[in-house]
Parts: sequence; structure tokens; C-alpha cells
Amino acid sequence: MSTAQKDGGETHDAAASTSQHSVLFDLLQKSRQLFQVLIKPQVPPIEYGLNQLEAHAHKMVEKMLPMRDGDAKAHYLLAESGMNAEQTRQKITSIHLGPLSEQYELDKKTIIEHPVKRYKEQNITASIENGLNKSLADFEKNLVQSSGREWEKLKSDFMCDIGRLLQGKEDSMLGASMSLSFRGSVSKSVNGAGSFFSSTVRSRTAGSYAGLSFLRTTELQTAHDVSSRFAGTIPSYTVQAKLDALYSVIHIMNEHRISGGNSPLFSLFSSVAQKFDSATPQLYDAWMLLARIVGTHPVAAEYVPAGVYAANKSAPHNSSLAAELRLRIVQGSLSYLQNQFLTVVHQQIGNTVPLNSDTFKKIHAFARARFFKNNAWTNTNLTIVNDVPIWAILYYMLRAGLLEDAMDFVRNWGTEFEKQAHSFSAYFNAFVHAPTEPLPQKLAERLQTEFSQLLRYAPEDPFKHAIYKILGQCEPNRSTLPDVCITTEDYMWIQLMLCRESKNASAVGTTGAFDLVAFQKKIVSFGARHFNPKNNNPFHYFLVLLLSGQFERAIHYLHGFFPAEAVHFAIVLAYYGLLSTCNFEKSESLLNEERDDLVRLNYPLLLLSYLNYKCPSETLECLDYLSCISLIPSYKSYCLKLVKLLILHSCDFGRLLGDVHCDGSHSSGYLEVYHRIIPFDEDFLKKVYAEGATEADNDGRYGDSVLLYHLLGDYDTVLSVAARKLGEDILAKGLWASSYSQPDSLVGLSVVIAADEAPDVLVQQLYQRYAESTDENVKISDKTRILCKQLLSIVAAKQAFEQERYKDCLRILEEVDVVPIMCPSDPSTQTQLSALLRHRAMELGTVPVPIVRVLPVVLLMAMSCLVTLFKQLRDITVADVHDLSSEFWQLRQKASSLVMFGTMIENYLSPSVIETLQTSQVSMN
Repeated sequence: MSTAQKDGGETHDAAASTSQHSVLFDLLQKSRQLFQVLIKPQVPPIEYGLNQLEAHAHKMVEKMLPMRDGDAKAHYLLAESGMNAEQTRQKITSIHLGPLSEQYELDKKTIIEHPVKRYKEQNITASIENGLNKSLADFEKNLVQSSGREWEKLKSDFMCDIGRLLQGKEDSMLGASMSLSFRGSVSKSVNGAGSFFSSTVRSRTAGSYAGLSFLRTTELQTAHDVSSRFAGTIPSYTVQAKLDALYSVIHIMNEHRISGGNSPLFSLFSSVAQKFDSATPQLYDAWMLLARIVGTHPVAAEYVPAGVYAANKSAPHNSSLAAELRLRIVQGSLSYLQNQFLTVVHQQIGNTVPLNSDTFKKIHAFARARFFKNNAWTNTNLTIVNDVPIWAILYYMLRAGLLEDAMDFVRNWGTEFEKQAHSFSAYFNAFVHAPTEPLPQKLAERLQTEFSQLLRYAPEDPFKHAIYKILGQCEPNRSTLPDVCITTEDYMWIQLMLCRESKNASAVGTTGAFDLVAFQKKIVSFGARHFNPKNNNPFHYFLVLLLSGQFERAIHYLHGFFPAEAVHFAIVLAYYGLLSTCNFEKSESLLNEERDDLVRLNYPLLLLSYLNYKCPSETLECLDYLSCISLIPSYKSYCLKLVKLLILHSCDFGRLLGDVHCDGSHSSGYLEVYHRIIPFDEDFLKKVYAEGATEADNDGRYGDSVLLYHLLGDYDTVLSVAARKLGEDILAKGLWASSYSQPDSLVGLSVVIAADEAPDVLVQQLYQRYAESTDENVKISDKTRILCKQLLSIVAAKQAFEQERYKDCLRILEEVDVVPIMCPSDPSTQTQLSALLRHRAMELGTVPVPIVRVLPVVLLMAMSCLVTLFKQLRDITVADVHDLSSEFWQLRQKASSLVMFGTMIENYLSPSVIETLQTSQVSMN
């Protein structure tokens, strides 16, 4: 680079630097001017402080005061308004405005103590309110448990009496509505306690209470209003008789389950339907339909074991087990429809054809009765050969399920059939030999071609059209055959004949044929309105759902009209394993539709709703229906939970858990008998015993408490509860009430029955029984033994007192030493006696509660004995008084010790007891 170029570059750089500097300087000057313009102070600066302002204000006021007196105009103005200016000025000047520091200064001690004091007051108020609320809650709980049960029982009896006089508004189920929600349901009482252990000893106010209040813990929210419509009216007692008859079938079923045998459910339920549901013959038909689905024949169905289809029902759709069940449903439904049609044929022909005639004559007579009028065939499309409608007769033979007779008919009339259809004999022969399988591929293709070309466009015999559709499964989704499908049963039969179900699921699946699942979707798409448009015949759609194997939907639909029948149909389906169920605790609806068109029924909810609706009067009936929940293996744990709640809330422990007698024998309860169908273990029983015993003890039901603690093996608590009952009985019956029976009069009765009549006998017998058993005696504490002995001694003293054996009574009380009946050896030991009494009073906190509670009775009884003995001595002749002075002194000293002790424990006694003791002592002076 040359020198000239360097100089030129330096000159250029200097000029650029100078221009930049000038620009920055101008920018600085403009910003300063802008700051001075915009940031000009808008408010004058503060020149005085607060104190200076206050002093300046006072000076200004002082300067203005002399001027006020000279302001005559202001005075005149105030005077005209009725105000004295001088008085007003004096009042204003009398107001003292202290400094701000004096006005807002607070004592630091007050600032701390005030919130603390307020916090303490709030705590005290909250504690009082909580205690009051708790007391009210306990009182209400005890009130409900004591009096509520009797009221519910009385109300239930009253409603039953009214129900016998009223007639049902509808012919379904009392014309009432039934709710599936149990949280708010009122507990219903149960009549009768039976002759078992606990029922006789429980509190009289508790009663027998096998209600359904336990259903409130099952987390049910769904509510269904179930209404029903019928043509006639049925008295309520008839409906109750029907419900009882249905329950008797359930009880027989459980008996067979316990014994391991098969239950004749269909014959029993169908007989109930025939007896009570003559106005609705479809109910009987439904039982017959299920019988043919379960077994090949209603009679054969009685020997089908329980749960036989459970594995098939739970198997995957493409498995062979599921295919076998679908085939069983199709065959059973077809068998029912075919047998029903054959019955219609016999009714239609009547006596026109002898009963021993062959099938051809019967079917020919039926066809003539339907299509031959006024010496002519009414349907011109029928193919008549020699006065025989060959296609109609063949169809009716198929419709009646007479495949062999139909095959013979085709052979006998083969020439005529060949004229009508060249390859028909081959088609029909292949179908008869394998009715559940598709036709061989070549025959199927030929039949489809012939059906499409000849039958699809030309007017042909409708029965020929129907037969071709059945043989080749042609156009299953297009089933418009008005001349053939006259009734719903005809339509269902053709659709089931079009279904190709086989034990080999893969073979059917590869053909893409119309199967049972496709048929079920078709029925669901139609809906209930299609089959029951007027909503007056729910059994019609119910039968359609059963025929298509949609058992869960069928139960759900029928439940809206006939809840009792729906429940018992569900029980039968569950018995044979034909019911798909859902998770009860996670579902609140009765029917649950899952993916892949899988429908599940909330089976426990269905049963519990029926129990809440029927309100069984017997604990066994509740147990029978709850045991039906265990028909579903996945529900066994939940069944146990409900059974546990039933046991605890029914308080019918004697029937459910068994009874215990004086000789140590244990009678079986319902739960032990039902162990096979309600499997439980020892842990389950122990939990039931423990919870039930605790609840019974808290509620004051001593009989239940004694039984449950005994079954639990807590023998020490058994004696403690019995002793507490004896103590309460002694206190309740008072001093002069004679109420104790002799043990000899109670021989042969159970322990608890004896307790109900004489609690002392209960304690005595339990004590003796446990003492004889080494295993049981070891579990009893010394404290409990002493308590029982003391209470029995008090009972013995009370009996001696009632028999006027006052010396014996006083001797027993001195031996038991519950209260100090002491006499000092001489007056000098009086101080020691006082110290001893004071020590006994201080030890009263360690004395068992039953003994403390009977102290008033013992004190009054001892004092009464002393007074009576004193009066007897006083009535003796005067000559012998000198010799009896020591006895008088001893009686007075013993009475004095009782009064002193009573005064020391006045917190445990009522004022009337202390007053009576003192008055009695004074009478001995």
C-alpha cells in the first residue's frame, strides 16, 4: 500500500470520529433539556415536619380566638338558627385532643393477653360444644337401637296388616316401585327369635332385628323406579304367597347345593308360574325355553350340574368353549321353537286327523287348514302337486324340527322336486346330514347361483324361497318373508336357522357366515319398541332376548317390569354359569356394556335390590338369597362380606352362629350348615365373634355378648359380662324385690335362658363349667373369679335378707367384706378404725365397677340388718339388758362404721342413701 493511500485513510477516519463526537454531544444536551422540562417538580417541597405543623396550627388558632367575639354577623346567624354561639365555643374548646402518640399507644401486656384469653375462651366453648354434640349423638344412637327397632317392627306389622286388606294396583309386583339405592333405606325388622341361645337373653328392647340396614354400607347410588302394568288386579296376599313360593324354590336349591345334588329348578319354577301367573303364559314359556337351552329337554335339564357352562361363558369369543356355548344356545332355542310349533299344529288340526297318523298327514292337514278355503288354495304362488303344496309341507316339517320325516318326504317326492329344482335333493341331503355346518363349497356356490338367478327376480313359491335361504344361508340380513314369517316366533326360527354355529369355531369364522353374534346385534338394533310397541307385553321382547342368547339384556329389561321374576331368572342363569357379571364395587349401574359388544350384569346389585324390596321376615331367607351371590365364583369374598354384615346387624346370633347349652354342647347355626355354599374360615368367624361381641356389649345386649365371647374363647370376658349383668340386676331390682330362682328349677335349659330368668344362676353355672374344664379355667383371671364370688355372696345375702335371716345376711356381708362392717375392740382404737375406713375409701377406685355399683344396696341391706337386730335386742326383757350391753355397743359401732364409710364415699352414693344411713344410726341411740 502507498503512502498517499495511508494518509487518505487516516484523514477519513479522523473526520468520521469528529462527526460521531458531535452527534453524541448534541444528544447529551437535548437529554438534559428534556429532563429539566419533564422532571420539573409539580409539588412544592416539604418545609415543615408534623410537629412544626401542629405548633403552627395552634398559633393560628390562638390568633383567631380574639377575632371570634367580634364576629357579630356569625353570632347573629347562629342566633337566628337557635344556637348559642358562646356555649358552642365552650364545648368545642373543652374537647381535649391529645397527641397521636397518646391516642394510639397500647399496653404491650394487653396486646399479648387479650388474644390468649380469647383463644382459651374459644377452646373452652369448643370443648363444651363437642362434648354436647357427642352426648347427643350417643343418646340418639342408643335411642335408635333401643326403641327404634321396636318401632320398625310395629310399623312393619302394621303395613303387613294393611297390605292384606288392599289390592295391588298392577298385576306385576304389588304395583309398586323398587329402588336400587340402599344408603338411605330404613332398616326393616324381623319377627321371631327362635329357640336358640342368644335370642332369649338379649335385651328386651333390642328385639329380633334381622333388617337390611347393612345394605347401606355397600356404596350403592343407582335408583330405578320399577312400574308394572297388567290387565287385572291381584290381592297383595296373593303376590306375597307368590314371593314365598319363589323363595321356597331358592331354599330347595340351596339344600341341593349343600348336599351336592342337582336342583330341579325348571320344574319348580315353572310350577310356580303356572299357579300364580296364569294370565301371563309367556313366563312359563320362558322357563321352558331356558330348560331347553340348558339341556336338550326340560326333563334332561334337571340333571345338569351347577356351573356347567361357567367355563364356556368366560372363554374368549374365538375359543372352542365359547363356540360350544353358542351352538348350545342356538340348538336349545330352535328346539323350543320347533316344539312350540308342533304344539300349534296339533291344536290347529284338532280331531280332523287321528293322533296316530304319520307326519305327512298332520302337516298336510295343517297346510290345508291355513291355505285351503272354499275348495281352493288361497295363495296362488304355492306349488301344488296332486293337491299337495310340496314346498309348504317341506317347510313346515323343517319348522317342526322333523328332519328325518322331511328327508323321507323329499325322497318320496323326489321326482316332483327335481322338476322344480334340479339339484335340490343334493342340497337338502347335505343339509340334513350336517344341519349346523355350512354346505360343501361346490354345492353352496351352485345354490347361491340358482337362488340369485331363479328366485331373486321371478315370483316363486315363498316357502321354496325360505327353504333355499335356510339351506344356503342366502341373504341373512334380508329376511322379508311376509307369507312365511307370520309371527315373531317364525322370524326368530328362520334367523336361528340361518346362524351357522359349530363346535369348531375356526371353521365357522373362516366362512364369514351369519352367526349368533351377528343375530344378537340385529336384535339389539331393532330394540324393545319393535317387539313391544305398546309397552304392554314385556315378556315378548324378553323371550326374543332369551332366544338370541342375550341373557344379561333380558334380565335387565324384565327387571323394569317384573323385578321378582327377573331376579329369579338371574339366579337360575348364575346357577348354570350362563351369566356374565361385572365388578360390583366399581359399577353403580345394573347393566354394563363394555367394548367388543360384551354386556355384563351387576348381579349382586340385582339381588340386594330384591332383598330391600321384599324385606324378608326371617334371617334364613336373607341368608338364602345372599348365598346365591356365591354362585358366581368371583363374588365369594363379597358374599362373605354381606353375610358378615347380616350377622352383625340382624343380632340373630343364635340362629346364624349356633347355640351353647349348659352341658357344653353346641348346636349348629345356619352359617355352619351353609358352609359348603358360603365357604369361610376360622379367621372370618373370629372377626365376626369379636365385632359382634363388642357391639353387643356396647349396646347392652348381654346375652349376645356372652354367647359371642364364649364362641370366641374369651372366657374371662364371658364371666365379666355375666357379672356386670348380675350387678345391674341386683341394683335394678332393689333391696326388697324377690326375683331369684333356684337352680334346680332351671335344669335342662340353656345357659342363656337361665340367665334371662336368674342372672345369678348364669354366673354360677358358667363359673362351675369353666372350673371343670382345665383349658377354659386357665383363661380366667383371679380378679374375675373374686368378682364372681363376691357378687354371688351378695345374692346369697340378699336372699337371706328376704327370708328375714338377718344374722346370716350380716355374717355373709362381713365375710365378703365389700363394705367395712367393723367394730373396734375398745374405744381407744377408734382412731385406728377411722384411718382404716379412710384407707378403704381411697382404695375404692381399684374396686371392680359391678361391686361399686351395688354398694348402695349392700350398705342399705347391712344397715337394715343392724337396725332390725338392734330392735330385736331392745324388745328383750329388762333383766337381761345388762348382759346385752356389749351387743348393743357392737351394733352401734358397726352402724357408725357404715355411716362413716358412706360419708367418705358420698361421691358414689345418692343423698337419699346417706340420709337413710344416718337416720337409721340415729334410731339406734
